Amino acid sequence: MQKFCRTETGLRIWIFVKTAAGSLTMRILVFVLALFVAIAGNGTRAEAQNYPWCAVLNMGDAAYNCGFVSREQCMATVSGIGGSCEPNTQYHAPSTAVHPVPRSSGH
Repeated sequence: MQKFCRTETGLRIWIFVKTAAGSLTMRILVFVLALFVAIAGNGTRAEAQNYPWCAVLNMGDAAYNCGFVSREQCMATVSGIGGSCEPNTQYHAPSTAVHPVPRSSGH
């Protein structure tokens, strides 16, 4: 809050007065900011997606996009912009547990 005052010599000056409302507003602002930081920092870490096919785009420096689940999907992407598709050498398929099938005894 600003307040206009005169000094003994008649000089007019502005005085900034701290009000209780301003202090409360600042405390609320700091609390909301701290809450936002706590929530933003609590998320899960980001990981790159790993898919079996990569598009190698002809953009001067061979840009790779390894985000395709099938060769057909990759080819559809590069068909209009130029490039090729190749298997992703870094791809590791998720392991699937094999459950043994019980055999019938034939009785």
